[in-house]
Amino acid sequence: MNKNSCLLSLKNSNVVPIDWSNLNTKPLTGEMTEGIINIINNGNKFIVNDWWNKVWNFNDDNHKEYLTMKGNKEHSIRPLTHMSLALSASIALNIYDENTTGVSVKDAKDMAVKLIKSVAKAHYSNTPEGWGNAWQSAYWAADVALASWFFWDNFSKEDQKYIQNCIVTEANRFIDYIVPYYMDRKGNILFPGDSKAEENAWNSNILSAACAMMPNHENYNLWMYKNMELILSAFARPSDTLRDIEINGFRLNEFLKGSNINEDGTVVNHNIIHPDYQATMAVKLLNGVYFAFGKQKVPQAVVFNGDVIYESFVNLDLKDLNKDMAGQYIYKRKHDGSASHEINYPNGTDWGTDRQICFFLMDVYADMLKLDKNLPVKAKDFALARLPVMKAMQSRTENGQYYLSTDSDRYRSREEWVMWHAIHSYMALWVGENGMYNITNESPFKPDMPSQDTP
Repeated sequence: MNKNSCLLSLKNSNVVPIDWSNLNTKPLTGEMTEGIINIINNGNKFIVNDWWNKVWNFNDDNHKEYLTMKGNKEHSIRPLTHMSLALSASIALNIYDENTTGVSVKDAKDMAVKLIKSVAKAHYSNTPEGWGNAWQSAYWAADVALASWFFWDNFSKEDQKYIQNCIVTEANRFIDYIVPYYMDRKGNILFPGDSKAEENAWNSNILSAACAMMPNHENYNLWMYKNMELILSAFARPSDTLRDIEINGFRLNEFLKGSNINEDGTVVNHNIIHPDYQATMAVKLLNGVYFAFGKQKVPQAVVFNGDVIYESFVNLDLKDLNKDMAGQYIYKRKHDGSASHEINYPNGTDWGTDRQICFFLMDVYADMLKLDKNLPVKAKDFALARLPVMKAMQSRTENGQYYLSTDSDRYRSREEWVMWHAIHSYMALWVGENGMYNITNESPFKPDMPSQDTP
């Protein structure tokens, strides 16, 4: 498929609201879902109380139409988009519990709407010197997109325009974007110690969001073309550049310009074999959630190599990565061979050893998509092994905060990071349970688009 063949002019660029009429938003039941709901609601308690009033002092802006932003860089914007998504999705999917949080659903929804529209208005497409057009800003914009979509009709026409400007501007940045690769087709390392797996995955999110929300936009096919390139490249192995197979109309040995993971499924980032970044396969898999809410099929490319990544977690002997870990795996097992919550870091870790929820999200997707079908220990067992550990961490505080200052996670916005993974875990479970994650290997482009093979 050639990008030039994707130039299709459509007339309606409006956001198509989510059609809730046939969606069952009754809270899911079961050990795994009830466990993550508990974590989400304790986290929501933190959001609508101490996080809102003490961490960000947003109560000072109660009299204002929009919240005051504290800056335009990562830790001034990303925490807000993560929490807006967590709060919005939990309300929209009817798992928000006002008895736990002490704040009514109505007031919590008002907070979420105000947070979303304030961040959107602060985007550089709406406000000079605003946030955006930055290395990670597409990631944050994707949160804004999904969070706003849940309550689209609750926004004024002006705020809808702010939100749409944010989404479209960030998506348009990638139309002529040159997709990066860790390694080229000849085996040359282009970015030493720095895979582009996570980066390509998060950049794909805004394109999936834009396509799902605005299926009749004039740039739909241009967005989708670049989306496919980002999605397929994100977790491509060196051998994939030689594979004569076609995924959603793209032949891998012609389309891929390199790879972003090792042949064994491990990922190099921060100059080490880094399991945390291997788990960002979930960032690619969650593209399916955007398509699901838009009642669109999920391109096969989204799940490409998900099984490779998960098998590497569960079944890759670490003897060649760390001789002291011979006979062990990244996902530790107990002495009886059953699932453990513990993680082996063959080269150590720079973020910290108290991270569980990024692996939990990966477990949820592996269970839903049957990525574990050939493995001796199943994804659900690993997920259930993590739940009591995560619950215990969160139960140490009364305000719903997850971490203590002494915990091993160096990321500055770690509370928001946890809630982002928690709500995405529930959304994955909900979409899967409702049969909405429908995978197709058909072309993702509009049917009236002229097609052309890549020369």
